Amino acid sequence: MIARLFLFVGAVALSAAVSLADSHASNVEGVWEATMTRPNGEMAESTLAIQKKDGKWSGTVVSSQGEERKLDRVSFEEKSLKIEVDVERDDWSGVIGVKAKLDDKGVLKGNWYVQGDDGNQSASGDWKAVRSLKATLEGTWNVVAKTDEEDFDHQVVFSKSSSGFSGTARRDEESMEFAKVTVEKNKLLLELPFDEGMIKIKAFQRTAKKIVGEWTLFDDLGSAEDSGEWVATK
Repeated sequence: MIARLFLFVGAVALSAAVSLADSHASNVEGVWEATMTRPNGEMAESTLAIQKKDGKWSGTVVSSQGEERKLDRVSFEEKSLKIEVDVERDDWSGVIGVKAKLDDKGVLKGNWYVQGDDGNQSASGDWKAVRSLKATLEGTWNVVAKTDEEDFDHQVVFSKSSSGFSGTARRDEESMEFAKVTVEKNKLLLELPFDEGMIKIKAFQRTAKKIVGEWTLFDDLGSAEDSGEWVATK
């Protein structure tokens, strides 16, 4: 019976269309990519969506196998998230839940647990979730690329299609297409041709409306020549 519960624990992840507006960095509304460590050391991934409406938190859960379940309880206070799903299996009843804290880098870190109605925990393990950049990337972002001489302000417009994402950098009347746009969970990788070389950007989503990382200029031989901070906000 516990083995089947572990399979469900891997599904404690949520997917739904939600409001992604962040008023501050500690807002957990949005879509999250979650990873939990099972007792045997294996990793299980899922997607988590959380929303707040009329002062109440709620969410839905979809496993990597596509199994969807509404969360029974969701709470978030002082950067601490708690979610629980009521479970009944054979002669056992209790909850499968997660307690996690939102850190300064916008990552939820904590533990999952299986707890019976008697209050005893039968299993637990590490749990982590990062924002799903795929849910928020599309649209126009205001970008600041810092250099030794000055800040380079411009806009980047991302579009989504069945084949993935594409992007265009714009400043004044000029524009340039990114050669490559790669999204991996909360990580963004960009490549932009520059003279004979390439500007590569590696960044991570911090909130639903902020992406922070670094740009690096490579010459035609692939050697790094310069780099600096890169920040995008909606």
